[in-house]
Amino acid sequence: MDGWEREKQEKHHLSDEQMYWFHLEYLDSNRNKQAVLQEDPFDPVDAFVSAGNSVFDRAAVAERKRWIAENIEKKKAYRQGYFVCKHMANADQSQIDVPETSIHFIETSNTDGNDAGFIKIFKDPEAGHPYVVTCDPNMGGKDDVAMQVVDNYTGEQVARFKSNALANDLCAWQLYCLGRYYNWALVSSETNVGQIVMELLVRAKYPRIYVTQAQNYQNYTRNITRQYGHKTTVANRQYMIDSFVKAFRENPSMISDYDTICEMESFQLVEHLDKDGNVTRAKQEAAGGAHDDLVMAMAAFYLVRTQQSAIVDEQEQQAPREETLQDINMRIMRERKENEQNSHIAERSIGITW
Repeated sequence: MDGWEREKQEKHHLSDEQMYWFHLEYLDSNRNKQAVLQEDPFDPVDAFVSAGNSVFDRAAVAERKRWIAENIEKKKAYRQGYFVCKHMANADQSQIDVPETSIHFIETSNTDGNDAGFIKIFKDPEAGHPYVVTCDPNMGGKDDVAMQVVDNYTGEQVARFKSNALANDLCAWQLYCLGRYYNWALVSSETNVGQIVMELLVRAKYPRIYVTQAQNYQNYTRNITRQYGHKTTVANRQYMIDSFVKAFRENPSMISDYDTICEMESFQLVEHLDKDGNVTRAKQEAAGGAHDDLVMAMAAFYLVRTQQSAIVDEQEQQAPREETLQDINMRIMRERKENEQNSHIAERSIGITW
């Protein structure tokens, strides 16, 4: 047997008889490893690596998926939870105030289920680092709202949001808080659908929103209008995907999220056929009914990142450290515990006095 066959035998605890049968199949294929794994895979990852019209580097995706499963998912090497904040609109709803002190991150157990922890934080914000948060809102039904947080200096995925349980307007506040947490990151949401996400952030005067300019020729005034958020079009969709594919090929370790790598695994060139079996169009998208919301949210990063700095602010790094949202959370929890302890002491003192 070849060395890779012995590795498979040890990994899957197969008998010599089972491997002998597989080796005969391998020889019949003229030692074509890809062909024999496509016909007789040891596991789903082998089947994926050997078949399909994958958009991303198949071997790199499979290897990164294994690494994430062993080093992040198995060890639960992330913080999971969601943000809460207060948002109060004025009388005509044109402006919304989000008090800084009202923003808190609520950590949930890794065993509470996805609905209890929409956000996974793999790396907390670093002083002076520029971040970008991109959002892919949903159209209802089974679609997910997906967000990706990327360090624009390193290109590294540091957090992600995924939920099928929250409406777009509620997700807008998760986007606001994520952006605030990551050094007032540049934020953008796709506006093909779910325009309310960007509308709410504009009304809340979020300070750093991706903006495009459009010229209006309809009434011949040629006014320049500012449009918040990004649209995915036929013209830019391929650029977004190609940029993500290139970045991952050059640095697979940029991805830390298991859900994202699984979506990348099923993201393929899908051929659409007519009733006679002829190919009518081909599109890079999720195959077999899988999701691609996290993939498209990550791809959007490469479209909008140019409006964010790509260098570390050294002055910000060296400046005295301000209290972060995590610090605020810890302080509030500490004060609550102290108040509870003082309350118990007061109760005991009263009991003794009387």
